[in-house]
Amino acid sequence: MKNKSSKPRQPRHNRKNFGIFIFLVVAVVFLIFSGRFIYIAVAGHVDSANLQKERTNQYQTDSVLRAKRGTIYDRNGNVVAESSNTYTIYAILDKSR
Repeated sequence: MKNKSSKPRQPRHNRKNFGIFIFLVVAVVFLIFSGRFIYIAVAGHVDSANLQKERTNQYQTDSVLRAKRGTIYDRNGNVVAESSNTYTIYAILDKSR
């Protein structure tokens, strides 16, 4: 059996201490995340990966789009424009150029 003459319990004091402890834990975690975010923003790389290069690789691509065109007719059904293949030929007549 417990002795009632021992130190009385103070639930209000315990809640206050627990609240301060939780606040400090959350503040430390927030500071860690904020510090890491600032480091990444300033340095521009994470785990030896350059973020600028990664962004460029992710959002910039080169591709050739082939136009698929059909024949254009006027209101009478006569052909106005037709699709055709074109080629470009270059001739170098003088090697000094």
